[in-house]
Amino acid sequence: MRQNNSWSITRRIKMRHKLSRYYTLNKRGRSRIRSVSTTMEVLDKKSRKIFMKIIEAMEGKPSLQIDSEKFMPLTVNLLHKEVNTALGKGTTYSLCNYYELDGKAFKDPEMSFIVIDNRNEESKDLEKVFIIPYRFQVTYSSVYELSIHIEDSQIIGFHKEMQKKHVILANQWLHQIKTIRYVNF
Repeated sequence: MRQNNSWSITRRIKMRHKLSRYYTLNKRGRSRIRSVSTTMEVLDKKSRKIFMKIIEAMEGKPSLQIDSEKFMPLTVNLLHKEVNTALGKGTTYSLCNYYELDGKAFKDPEMSFIVIDNRNEESKDLEKVFIIPYRFQVTYSSVYELSIHIEDSQIIGFHKEMQKKHVILANQWLHQIKTIRYVNF
């Protein structure tokens, strides 16, 4: 246990140092990203299919909890209705597993996504859906990673390497969600 605590403290210090290279404060005290690339990574086709199946199960509700016999429930929340991106207008969602310890709820993990659905009523092609992970959080180990900075419903920048890592994690987690059978196909 002691080793885990020292690891998480070291990880938080490294994360703050890593982010400090990309963020700087403007005159109002708000953070801005110094290094902005133009290409963000998106989820693979299999993960997009799983994610859109989850969104469809919400049936327009702001949140949904999907139970599993052997695992923690999966909670899906609609966060914001409109985020402007270069690919079109997006909506943000979070997927999260919660567990309780000493009466407190912990996120294990939580990931947030920007979903840009450019399909029309005639076309249901997933090639026109872009799902971009932008935040990863595990409460107990104090991990909080924000790879895309959104301010006033606009993407103002992102951390390219961290965002790639979030895509890899999200693809793995969504494939696991299908394996666990939160979503039936």
